[in-house]
Amino acid sequence: MTRRTETVASPFPNTRWSLILAAGNSCAPAARQALDALCALYWRPVYCYIRSREANREDARDLTQGFFEHLMEKHLFHQAQANLGRFRSYLLGCVTNFLKNARTHARAQKRGGEWTRINESIEQAESWLELAAAERQQPDRVYDWACAISVMDQALERLEGEHATAQRQQVFAALQPYLQCEDPVPDYATTAASLKTTEGTVKVLVHRLRRRYRSLMRSIVAETLSDPLGVDDELRYLGEALEAGRPTPVAGAENPVRR
Repeated sequence: MTRRTETVASPFPNTRWSLILAAGNSCAPAARQALDALCALYWRPVYCYIRSREANREDARDLTQGFFEHLMEKHLFHQAQANLGRFRSYLLGCVTNFLKNARTHARAQKRGGEWTRINESIEQAESWLELAAAERQQPDRVYDWACAISVMDQALERLEGEHATAQRQQVFAALQPYLQCEDPVPDYATTAASLKTTEGTVKVLVHRLRRRYRSLMRSIVAETLSDPLGVDDELRYLGEALEAGRPTPVAGAENPVRR
């Protein structure tokens, strides 16, 4: 437990974004892995942004895939300046420029490959748009909102991975409703009965799970910054974007993106 706390509290000196910037024009495997991880985090926000600009579903899918292929083929990240602080902001600028030439890129190749996950998870991105009430939001606001949701989603995925054993999976499944917006949230007595434990124990477990959830979100956000000292500002911004885009608060506590 002590070791985990020290990891979370570290200043994250080697963030994924700073690693990409430091790589320059090289094709270092570590930089490419960092880029792949960041793109995997942001492809759904990019899709939501494109989709909210009145693109139909099929065109948005093709443009999203075409955009990421364009980034990889043109090595646009190698042109980034070292003083760029947020991968989120840089990526939005890139996709905006890409869409200015949308006619040129409209016929994105459908060869599959490493970005086939765009096609596989399109329903999830569409459900995000429904939650965001995208028709009443500017595309850039939808994008920021989706970035916040993507961070939460990846943190939840990592948290679930930490509960891989059968017994821990059962506990995680019982406690997960306290992390996200689910209505109604089960009362502690019901959860305690299902886990054959006490209400006090459930409250402690929920508190620990929320704390770990927020820690994972901090880690994920830090990876997207060139200067990890800006993680609190980025979390604050994403928290505000989340509140602006989704009317229903996260159950049980303050906005989890904010801390």
